[in-house]
Amino acid sequence: MFRPRLLRSRDPTALVPALLSILLMLGIVACSDDDDDGMSPDPEGDISADFAVSLHATGRGMGYWYEAEQGGFEVQTGIPYEDLSCAGCHTPARCDNCHSTIPGDNSVPQAVCLGCHGRQQAEILKKLPDVHRDAGMLCIDCHTTLEMHGNGVAHNSMFEEGARETTCETCHEEVASNAAHEQHGTDVNCASCHMETAVTCLNCHFRTEVEEGRKQAFTKASGWVFLGNFNDQVYPMNFQSVEFDDESFVAYGPFVGHTITREARDCADCHGNPAAQTYLDEGSIQVVEWDEAGNTLVPAKGLIPVPPDFETALLHDFAPFSDGAWSFLEAGPDRAQMLFGAPLSRAQIEALAAARGGGR
Repeated sequence: MFRPRLLRSRDPTALVPALLSILLMLGIVACSDDDDDGMSPDPEGDISADFAVSLHATGRGMGYWYEAEQGGFEVQTGIPYEDLSCAGCHTPARCDNCHSTIPGDNSVPQAVCLGCHGRQQAEILKKLPDVHRDAGMLCIDCHTTLEMHGNGVAHNSMFEEGARETTCETCHEEVASNAAHEQHGTDVNCASCHMETAVTCLNCHFRTEVEEGRKQAFTKASGWVFLGNFNDQVYPMNFQSVEFDDESFVAYGPFVGHTITREARDCADCHGNPAAQTYLDEGSIQVVEWDEAGNTLVPAKGLIPVPPDFETALLHDFAPFSDGAWSFLEAGPDRAQMLFGAPLSRAQIEALAAARGGGR
């Protein structure tokens, strides 16, 4: 049974940011003159303290992925994150960046969420299906106060333990009795079967970011779901590919897109998987290929397993952008990274390659 979890109804203290905004406008309270960080003016409030170290407040996720300490793209660029324009968007937020400042209105407009969460906006612009969105649900119908304001722990990613509390099971406490649910139980995450596709910016041309402070990706691509391991489950994954001065890089990690379908994949979509069989036969999978005739990058489609040697086995072609055109650079990547998840084992890939009967 569906029971939406409304941000505004979970915790009375969720009204604090709006009340503070009203008091600020009326001049009854003021932010500190010293070390003003744009946060709530009430340093004693629980929400204020929690929010100060939340991912929304710190914008830490992008920097953590990029930094050399985590094996990120900084290893190849040599440019500190603080010197990039990325930090201009992935920047500390304040209460009124999200909440309405209209007295009596504590709402968070959907456009505010989508203004920062570009992949989710791309899902909408691409008209990709989503059973929750089609039912008229908004971001705050699932995502909770804790996820928005933090829990007082400074996290580096939404995939760190404790950073999220919303799961499919939050609302769907009971699932239909069928062969797939009985076979996989809790070993396979719901989204591995119910997520239609991931979306990513393919082949980001980082030179444009460095010199002009703007993104320049080949395209926002979709049509695949990578499968890896996360939290003791087979879990959907995604990737981000980047090139800079003849250097190429791909980051992989857990990902749940907002492209959820009521009907799950057919067994044959996973078992008897051609990409898994290609890996077993050839030791590699071509994820993105340069089409010389069309002068374009062509991503693979369907379910793609992330193998133990993903750094070298998942092949991406790269193309830099110069003089208004894209051209082939190299087959890569030169380096690959995975945070918060793990690749599938060979035994898991063999299970995917083995054909099974149809049905759900």
